[in-house]
Amino acid sequence: NSTQEISFAAFGIAGSNSATIELSSLPPMNFESRLSYLIRYPHGCVEQTTSAAFPQLYLGEVFNLPSKKKQKIQKNIEAAIYKLKRFIQPTGGMSYWPGYSNPDDWGTSYAGHFLLEANKQGYVLPIGFKSSWITYQQQQAKRWRSGNNDLAQAYRLYTLALAGSPDLSSMNRLRETSSISNDAKLRLAAGYGLIGQANAANQLLNSATIDFQTKRDKQYTYGSANRNRAMALETLVVLDQKAKAQKVAVELAKELSSTDWMSTQTTSYALL
Repeated sequence: NSTQEISFAAFGIAGSNSATIELSSLPPMNFESRLSYLIRYPHGCVEQTTSAAFPQLYLGEVFNLPSKKKQKIQKNIEAAIYKLKRFIQPTGGMSYWPGYSNPDDWGTSYAGHFLLEANKQGYVLPIGFKSSWITYQQQQAKRWRSGNNDLAQAYRLYTLALAGSPDLSSMNRLRETSSISNDAKLRLAAGYGLIGQANAANQLLNSATIDFQTKRDKQYTYGSANRNRAMALETLVVLDQKAKAQKVAVELAKELSSTDWMSTQTTSYALL
């Protein structure tokens, strides 16, 4: 309820110049530029197809969009869902490119995550996808062994919890693994949070640090320090850790507002 006067002098040719003022409790996120990079990205593997569409699910919650913009976003999301059908294998896993024989571990969880969230908003999923995907994820979760990529396992277990089919025994097995990584702890904590296991979630969160470095699994999970930071922010929101979430959100907003390059995976998850 206060007032302030700000001096402003227009620049450029009179009649052709314009300006905007942005008021925010966070640093600017360079949102339009980052999102444009995703939408215009020319390639279309399972990760890139998912990354281009995922943040668009939530644009209406962030901005007051005109009806034409809403229609365009809806078409984009529907097109992504239709395209992702081509990646689905008979087992329920999803390949990196259409026609590839082997499922892509991270891509299966990531695309499934997007499709689950799209379905919550009323988008129609490919016939039979959800049940076969859940079966595949459950099978892979039970086959996981210590020494394999634990972040991929934690993300898989998170998506199963999100789908309403948590694999609690596999979650407990991962939680009790002595060598569990920091990123896997944070992601697994979100899974426990989704199913109402607050004690297990907080135990993992309290044993983790909000410190993000690029690990050797970067190629396997398409990750980066900022992608992992964004995933941690999602966990903090799920667990209602508002003070910690605010700190991470400010850091992430600063990274988004920089001119540094980000991959499709990092850009998408940061915008989420």
